[in-house]
Amino acid sequence: MAKLLADLNMFRIHRSWEDMFLAALGVLLLVSPVVMLGEMPAPVMVSVLATGIVILALSLFEVMMAGRWEEVIEFFVGLWLAASVFVLDYGAASQLRIWHFVIGVLVALMAAFEFWQDSVKKRS
Repeated sequence: MAKLLADLNMFRIHRSWEDMFLAALGVLLLVSPVVMLGEMPAPVMVSVLATGIVILALSLFEVMMAGRWEEVIEFFVGLWLAASVFVLDYGAASQLRIWHFVIGVLVALMAAFEFWQDSVKKRS
């Protein structure tokens, strides 16, 4: 039983790999227009580049100075990215819809997980 509780406690510690994973997702977003064969509509391009920059900047900022507000912003940015797949017209870039949806969901889930870790740490 003690081993199980110790294993569960490891999830309560905010680790730096989580922030670096989010930074990598931000970089993936920034390079996705480059690897796209075909024309990407301007609203999609602006949304993807802005979202990638925000995710990358916040995750790197969080490596330097941990806070809780970064996770909240990252959560909503991830939700926007996942929802933008249905809101914006991807046109010829429709194969990026799945990629952007998955990245958006991953960003939102990681941000929620990090927020939970920070809130558990504050209560302890």
